Order: sequence, then structure tokens, then C-alpha cells
Amino acid sequence: MEQLTNTFYQIRWWFLVLINRYTFKEDNSNFTLYKEWDFSQTDFPSLSEDFRFTPPWGKKVNKNHPAKFDERGIQITSQGIIFNNLINPDDDNDESPFICGGIISRKTNSLPTFGKVEALIKIHRRSGNFPAFWATDVKNVMPEIDIYEFFGKDYMASNIHYGTRYDSPKYKFQQPSNFYFPPKLDQVWLKWGCEFYPNKIVIKINDIPVYQTSKVTMSNDRTIWVNGGVYYNAIFKDVGPSSEVKFLKYYKLED
Repeated sequence: MEQLTNTFYQIRWWFLVLINRYTFKEDNSNFTLYKEWDFSQTDFPSLSEDFRFTPPWGKKVNKNHPAKFDERGIQITSQGIIFNNLINPDDDNDESPFICGGIISRKTNSLPTFGKVEALIKIHRRSGNFPAFWATDVKNVMPEIDIYEFFGKDYMASNIHYGTRYDSPKYKFQQPSNFYFPPKLDQVWLKWGCEFYPNKIVIKINDIPVYQTSKVTMSNDRTIWVNGGVYYNAIFKDVGPSSEVKFLKYYKLED
């Protein structure tokens, strides 16, 4: 059954790539580099000027953990930031046996409303792994645009959450694409990007468009999240690196 599932995602992936090459039109848009961070040339004090530490993600990913910037689950090396899955040392380890942190841009460090975000990211292909790269509205949180969420070992998804809040009667969730994540891409640097226009959003992998929506999703600037994490089926052998990020870049869309 697992082999059939993997084959399905492989076929779907190449179908999407071929279709996108012929149907997506490249925009002649003028993006100007707005801000950039080389995480291989930073440290925790300088990182905390533009980002804060996200709550550690565990078995209950929305559990209300203290959100303070520290080194729990995050390691800064000459290769960039490594998000590590760690065994939770706190008293709630029965509910959340693992933790894995991330970084979230401060309000003073938001992505322009119409612009582009890019990051060079290496994903570790582990059972139970759940790293993500996403954007939210700097004022209202929703809508949420997930450039990718990596689930488990074999596939990932781009998701969009519409509405004003997650418990709103008008809340809507869209999962536009599931991408097969083959073993050969384990621990390979890939450039993930998302372009925000007044009339659409385009998600790209290594500059190849893989998904586009014509729905305008927000009118404010954007908060950017990059995090590791563990999913509900994580087991103890999943302790270790979740994902790595080498650089993050913001671009502004010029008229």
C-alpha cells in the first residue's frame, strides 16, 4: 500500500510540473530586494533583533507553550539554522514528548504586502517530522499561507487557510497540492518561494511554479514563519534535525 501511495504522489508531482510549465505564465514583474539574512553569518543576539522564538511544537502542536527566544530546538552553525527535534525536558512531556522551535518575524520585520519571500531550506525526511515555511497577516493572523508543510516521510502540502480566525463560521481550508517528497531529496537544499500580487499568489520550488491561486488573501504586510516540528506519529528515533535554513530574502513588488 505504501508503494502505491508513493507511486501516486510521484505521478501527480510530474503531472503538476509538466502542466505548470505550459500553463503558468511568467510575470514580467519587477521585484527589488528588500531585506535578506544569511543565517550562516549570524548569532542568537543578532537574530533576536528581527525574529522571535516560536513556541516549541510537540505532540499537541497548538499547545500554549511559553514563547521566548532561546536555544531550545534551535542550533546556529556555519551552514545556517538547524531546527532540532528534542525530547521535552519539562513536566508536560507526557502530552508533548518532543519539542522543536522555529523563528517568526517581528512586526518591525514584516514582508511588504505585495512582494516575494524566498528561503533556501533542507528538509530531513523522517517519520513524524513536521517542518513548515509559511506566512500570516501581520495584524489579523488569518489568512494563513503555507508555502509548504512537510508531513511524515513521503509527502508535503501547500495549504491556504481563509477567514478572520480559525474558529470563525466563515473559516475555510484549502489544500491545493500534495507533493511527493522522494528519498533523493532528503537533506538537499531547495529554494522555496512565494510571490504575493494584488490578484494572485504563486508558490515556487527552485523557481518552478507549482501552485497559483487567484484569490486575494490579505491586504496587510505579512509575518513570516520558518520552523521545524514533529507530528503526532513521531517516535523516539525521530530525535534529531528536522530542517535547516541557510538564507531568507524579502523582495518588494515595484509598480
